[in-house]
Amino acid sequence: MKSIIDAPCGRLLGTQDNGVMLFRNIPYASAPIGDLRFAPPQVMAAWSGTRYAALAGFVPPQGKSRLAAITGGEVETPQSEDCLTLELTRAAGTGSSRPVLVWIHGGGFVGGSGSHPWYSAAALARRGDVAVVNLNFRQGVLGHLCLPGVSPGNLALLDIVMALRWVRLNIAAFGGDPDCVTVFGQSSGASAIAALLAMPAAEGGQRVSDTRAGKPTGNTIYRPAGQRLRADSCSTIGSLLKSTCCPGRIHPLLQSARTGCKRAGIRADH
Repeated sequence: MKSIIDAPCGRLLGTQDNGVMLFRNIPYASAPIGDLRFAPPQVMAAWSGTRYAALAGFVPPQGKSRLAAITGGEVETPQSEDCLTLELTRAAGTGSSRPVLVWIHGGGFVGGSGSHPWYSAAALARRGDVAVVNLNFRQGVLGHLCLPGVSPGNLALLDIVMALRWVRLNIAAFGGDPDCVTVFGQSSGASAIAALLAMPAAEGGQRVSDTRAGKPTGNTIYRPAGQRLRADSCSTIGSLLKSTCCPGRIHPLLQSARTGCKRAGIRADH
């Protein structure tokens, strides 16, 4: 069964099945490509017409999942830098002002996706009569590179902040209560939430319910740069830039990366 929602962001065509409405691949910011690569997320204008929201979108560029042994194998999902999207799952029916849960996935800040099947929120939405939002945000170099003159750092955290703003502006159209938003996460997702608590930009009325196995002072974030960025990391960045069609910037960026790359994790001075 199809479901249509008119929200401030635009009209969405999703699905309804087994007591749950699902809207997938909803952009909450402009695609971070071209001049927006290594830049903070930008507000996306409302679209005209109806956006088809029944299929999963791209996941952020990343390597193979380290959770495959737990989740039952690798899920082949197309990857793209155009990944600033979210999924919204809610119990079917006409009720309004449902509590809203926003899930921040784990993955060591280098992988993962809120749209992977093992993070399905159908059961939670149906049993709890809540609206659940799963986020995608930039990972690895694209989300955490801190390089003066190229990337300010903390882009993944800024992505999450932008997504939370989207929720506050649009969730009422989906039957959610913008004044009752709870953020919860696991592993690096929990670490991200803890970091957000210290960010003035993240202030917006949402509350933190639970952070599972994550903290903003863990080794994932503060391990010395020499241990995190080996000599071949610069070659990895070069391969990334070649694959994302900006060959003119490869050599100056690589030269800067070899001499000035200080960290590739959350910045504590923002």
